[in-house]
Amino acid sequence: MKPQTPLAERLIARQALKTPRAAAIAGIVFAILFTISIVLARLAVPAELGAPDASAWLEANLRKVQLALALLPFAGIAFLWFVVWCATGLAQARISSSRPSASTASAGR
Repeated sequence: MKPQTPLAERLIARQALKTPRAAAIAGIVFAILFTISIVLARLAVPAELGAPDASAWLEANLRKVQLALALLPFAGIAFLWFVVWCATGLAQARISSSRPSASTASAGR
């Protein structure tokens, strides 16, 4: 394996920093969107909603309900992106911890 140039090492380090930052942003976006969706849905639904009042309530609060339901898929996408990043990071950590480092491999010679 040939040694990497300083430029290549910097590019790899920069990419390694971007990925966790993007995953952190995805996790925060998920939390914000999901919280907004739940709060909007909760504020739109009255505590004592009976069957006869349901249609009148839905007509009066249709925009809030539509917005809350429209945000949920985006929150789900951000959550899945975050989970995939976490799984990838764990897999890479396992691979790098099971692979012998250069110093231990050369010590055996």
